[in-house]
Amino acid sequence: MSETEKAVAQSALNINGVYTDIIFQAFADRNMVMITQLNKIGTMLLVEPEISGIKRSLYHVKVLFGKRDDLLLVVYARNLAEQLKIVKPLLMTIALTENGRNRI
Repeated sequence: MSETEKAVAQSALNINGVYTDIIFQAFADRNMVMITQLNKIGTMLLVEPEISGIKRSLYHVKVLFGKRDDLLLVVYARNLAEQLKIVKPLLMTIALTENGRNRI
């Protein structure tokens, strides 16, 4: 198995009745996660861990393109970063149905 094959994971889930595709890609300098219920990229966010002297991890989330006024997507991105305990930047795309937004 090549390094590229090891660095990619794909899954399809039914989350509360909404079909959801999730793709993970690891790169040398960052990771990428795509979550879609609409078969398109959606909003792209960059989550970067902040270096601080406290034990709790802090994350800076920036919307690169897409729905800049959708704070729920920022919350989803930050929550995923906290759950994964990321140490390098996470590029994340999210495209959710209106029905799916309230169920994740």
